[in-house]
Amino acid sequence: MLTTDAIIIKTVNYKETDKILTLFTLKMGIISVIAKGARKSMKRFGGALEPFALFEAVIQTSKKNSLHVLHEAKSKKTYLGLATDLKKLSSAAYILEMVNITINNDIEENRMFELVINTIELINSSEQINIRATVISFNLRLLSMNGFEVSTSLCSICGKQLPDNRAAYFNPQKGGITCTACGGGPILLNNSSTSILKELSKIPVFEASQRKFNSEQLQDIEQCMDLFIKYHLEKEPININFRSSY
Repeated sequence: MLTTDAIIIKTVNYKETDKILTLFTLKMGIISVIAKGARKSMKRFGGALEPFALFEAVIQTSKKNSLHVLHEAKSKKTYLGLATDLKKLSSAAYILEMVNITINNDIEENRMFELVINTIELINSSEQINIRATVISFNLRLLSMNGFEVSTSLCSICGKQLPDNRAAYFNPQKGGITCTACGGGPILLNNSSTSILKELSKIPVFEASQRKFNSEQLQDIEQCMDLFIKYHLEKEPININFRSSY
């Protein structure tokens, strides 16, 4: 048996009484487990298997296949604030989807788990929060932790430092910002947008959540991030339209 903190990424009903869960766990990364009897009785796992709930999972690991058995689940924290705000709920769902398409299976990574839980908790509990900036900052860190760092300060072609307050292209194939001298890229960011992108890559997620940025410039950066994610991960979150709730 293995005990680890976990949060549910996806739930699928299985047969008449069971559920198959995709979990993001502290000790095993992303795994699939079967929760036997979870559909038949709410008492079987209590409220631990609610969406976005952080819980302690006791897992019977399998050496034969990738489907493990959830033996016990004890709720540690629920994020009730998400259910009362569509912006927060859709943003948290997007974050878990990003986790699912970015992180490799069966990898223990404390920093990534802490990043995810802290960001969801931040979105849940903060009354005044810049959700767009929060999600961009989260994505920059999650991608970097998984080997997909976005170049925000140096030209991704010539390697030279991008001067402050200077317009630049964004080229996802090259890895991020490209200076106007090197040219090329589907998006031309103005000087303010390049400065915001650089700032969001350096400050903590909490600090990003409290900053006030121009919404149009954040939209330009979101477009850059969407292209980067689609190119490097060869996937994109289904909930990519969550921003329509803003």
